[in-house]
Amino acid sequence: MHAYFIDDWVYEKHHRKLDRIDLNLTQKGITGRKIKMSRLHDLAGSIKECFASGIKIFVAVGNDSTASKVLNNIISTKNNGKDRIASFSFSFIPIENPVLISRVFGYSTSRY
Repeated sequence: MHAYFIDDWVYEKHHRKLDRIDLNLTQKGITGRKIKMSRLHDLAGSIKECFASGIKIFVAVGNDSTASKVLNNIISTKNNGKDRIASFSFSFIPIENPVLISRVFGYSTSRY
């Protein structure tokens, strides 16, 4: 199972892109928990809940800032516990610029 961390501005500005992505993932049988990130959202708490429920695949949906926030919180959450850092997977679905991280993973935003 996956955990999708979606920035709140993605829901507001890019709801059609988000719907297409959701439809594509559903058609391929990929399911997951959607977590809306807002200014007051406890990101570290959500990540701890995901690990506790067995979710170890994290997907950031947004831009470089979104990916950075999610990945940094995953690493700090894992460093505070006794778990090894190598026990999770991270992915990124780029929605809006800047998306330099997506180039590192080998894809661009023109796909959606």
